[in-house]
Amino acid sequence: MAMLDHQLPRSEYESGIISGLAVLGVSQDKNGGWLPAHECTQTLLAMVTVARALVVHRAKTTREEMIRSLEDSKVEVLTVFELVKRIVRKFITLTEFDGMPSPIDRILYTQTYGYAKRNKTMTNGRVS
Repeated sequence: MAMLDHQLPRSEYESGIISGLAVLGVSQDKNGGWLPAHECTQTLLAMVTVARALVVHRAKTTREEMIRSLEDSKVEVLTVFELVKRIVRKFITLTEFDGMPSPIDRILYTQTYGYAKRNKTMTNGRVS
């Protein structure tokens, strides 16, 4: 969670997640080089899915901790939805929607680029 909650004011390469994903984009064949953009979208989608799951888990555990710490008091505890909303606004929101530059913003931008390239690139079919 701490790696996701990392603002990128100067350079996106200050993030461990972005650097790790860049390493996953290196081709494993003998020629080396980078994978085509349309081949990286699955990895980026997996990262975004894990990040979303972590946000919900963080909100749930935070709420449970709040309930335990405020058992005797009459203070109303925030719902999981309200906590998720706060976390999402903090580091899952795109910069176009008043978010701060974050690893997720960069990942979503790159994923969108990959999908656009995938729609314009002829590739071999894949059946699974």
